[in-house]
Amino acid sequence: MHTVMIGGKEYTFRCDVNAYEEIIGKYGDLKEAVDMETGETEKLKFLTALFINEHNYFTGNSDRVTEKQVGAMMLPYERAAVYKAIMETVNDAFAPKN
Repeated sequence: MHTVMIGGKEYTFRCDVNAYEEIIGKYGDLKEAVDMETGETEKLKFLTALFINEHNYFTGNSDRVTEKQVGAMMLPYERAAVYKAIMETVNDAFAPKN
């Protein structure tokens, strides 16, 4: 799991089977979801909210964020760090362990 600062607050990301199902349902495949050349802002907000909410659910935290809230919290200069945390989270979730 990776953490990132968004709007002055630290958030932890988690990508699990539930998140993967939501990604597939919205974008059809993981590669399309993380391709930020098309629909960059929409995808960035969707994945950020999804991964924050999955981590919160996993840890028993009832706080949830929406894509709209993520867009309001995230400052333009934070986009690169958020995208990096998304990619690291996805890579860790799908990398073989052992």
